[in-house]
Amino acid sequence: MSSNSGWSGWSGWSGWSGWSGWSDGPQAGGLVGAAPGNPMLADAIIRTRAGIGATDGQLSYRKPDPATTLPFNSAYVFNRWDPNVRFYVLLSELMSGMTFEPSEEKEIIVSADCKGKLKLITLTQPSAVVLKGQCKLVQSWSELRNDRLTEIMSEMAPQVAYWSSMLNLQPQRHKWTMELLNLALGVAAITSFRIKHVLAIPRPSAFSPDIQPIIAVPEHGSLPSGHATEAYAAANILSALAGRCDCNAHTRLFTQASRIAINRTIAGVHFPMDSEAGKMVGTAVAEMLLTKADALKRWNPRTFVNTKEDFDFPQSADSGHSYVVDKAQNLDEDSTLSPSAAPPIPLVKWLWRKAKAEWA
Repeated sequence: MSSNSGWSGWSGWSGWSGWSGWSDGPQAGGLVGAAPGNPMLADAIIRTRAGIGATDGQLSYRKPDPATTLPFNSAYVFNRWDPNVRFYVLLSELMSGMTFEPSEEKEIIVSADCKGKLKLITLTQPSAVVLKGQCKLVQSWSELRNDRLTEIMSEMAPQVAYWSSMLNLQPQRHKWTMELLNLALGVAAITSFRIKHVLAIPRPSAFSPDIQPIIAVPEHGSLPSGHATEAYAAANILSALAGRCDCNAHTRLFTQASRIAINRTIAGVHFPMDSEAGKMVGTAVAEMLLTKADALKRWNPRTFVNTKEDFDFPQSADSGHSYVVDKAQNLDEDSTLSPSAAPPIPLVKWLWRKAKAEWA
């Protein structure tokens, strides 16, 4: 992740597997453990191939025939592909049905189906008066910069290390969990950037020269906070997994997410309300993903509107926007949730089951 953005460093999508640690290095078909483009190795294979008689004009075939052993459109085949390939396929499955519709009321309506019937979240552009009032809170939060400096700097990179330290995530034992988390962050990134573009909220330092951020100011909109979106998407997904065997995981994960979010205000690059909006977007993304993984029956549509200049972001654990852990067992009887549901996506469901099994 670059210093300018919570997400721009991840725009190369295929590079995501680099932080997940599920492989020892780049691998190419049949050359496990070999760096791609190694001229010495390539020359050695050319010479070895001739030396063992593979170029004598006789062509042998492998058995069984691979053309008959790989079933059509099967999760078995999906299991064989490179993690980056699975990421692209699953990301396209989840994003293909999403719509982002601006309205005349200066709001953006995010839906999780092409017809716009299954609303996910609606956000309204705050007024200039509210934004200027929020600057006072940013200035107030800056008093904690000395205490939070190392956190702020380390959180400019993907915060996987924080989640791993908390839950003892291991590259081999939790490789499917890491892939699921990776997917959630990909959807969260696209969703937050699309909303940022429509709402077009300037950063706090654009309003006041006294803010003086201590890190580079990202070159995109302020609301919602990408870091908050990321943190709460991760917290929801991981609590849905780890919460099944660790009753304290939920509280710790959401407290950490809150701390990551408010650190962006302390650094001077976000308004407090940006974190609340990111919290809602990240939670909505996680619920949508879990619904399409058949881990939830439906999600709860959310609306973000802030007309208060003094709205501050809470520092406590999640206090009411998440239904992933608390309501996951009895969603069919929970009348507080809207009947917004979508049919599960088989491949997303497949990945969820793989990740869930790692926490059995």
